[in-house]
Amino acid sequence: MLRLLVVDDHPIFADAFALMAAKARPDCIVNCVTSITEAEPLIGSGRHYDLVFLDLSMPGADGFSVLIRLKKARPNLRVVIVSAREDSHTVSMAHAFGASGYLGKSLPFEDMQQQLRRVLEGESVFPPTTQPITDTEAAMRHRIEGLSAAQFRVLCALCKGEPNKHIAESLDLSEATVKSHLAAIYRGLGVVNRAQAILAAQPLLRQEGREPGKTADPSE
Repeated sequence: MLRLLVVDDHPIFADAFALMAAKARPDCIVNCVTSITEAEPLIGSGRHYDLVFLDLSMPGADGFSVLIRLKKARPNLRVVIVSAREDSHTVSMAHAFGASGYLGKSLPFEDMQQQLRRVLEGESVFPPTTQPITDTEAAMRHRIEGLSAAQFRVLCALCKGEPNKHIAESLDLSEATVKSHLAAIYRGLGVVNRAQAILAAQPLLRQEGREPGKTADPSE
């Protein structure tokens, strides 16, 4: 029996997708949640899921940050992206950060059902146009994955252009702790300041077509 978790903030799509999964594999149990804040405790609690179907474009989901967090918490968890974002950059980055498949929401019903059945049978399904990432992107991906969970959250806030004070408030940290995390992030990414960290990490963490945040004072 397969246990599936669908994470999508559009309940109508999530319910339709759950029905599609149940039709493809009648022996599966499907749970649906509409936010990352609902999904992470379920996954982190040790509750067994064979597959998580994740929409990238949700409140609280900044690019690939959720995918990376889930893979950090459960390295062997199979996470399949189901998203309206279907450009080659987004698909390639999802693959590079450990997604087990990528299903575009624009797929016709029959194609979606066929691709979903392949995923449920254990295949890694990606669009045929997926391009490999560059050596530079791969190296930076490994550096990002080497950060601690706390450092990664600070990096995501940094890439949105938030100043230290706002990062501290949003993550319930002191500014001194934020500065300590930033110093560790710079070392981990092999950069020397805020601006270089944003330039190095933002292209990997963002989704193609999303508006990058304005950078704060590089001296902070």
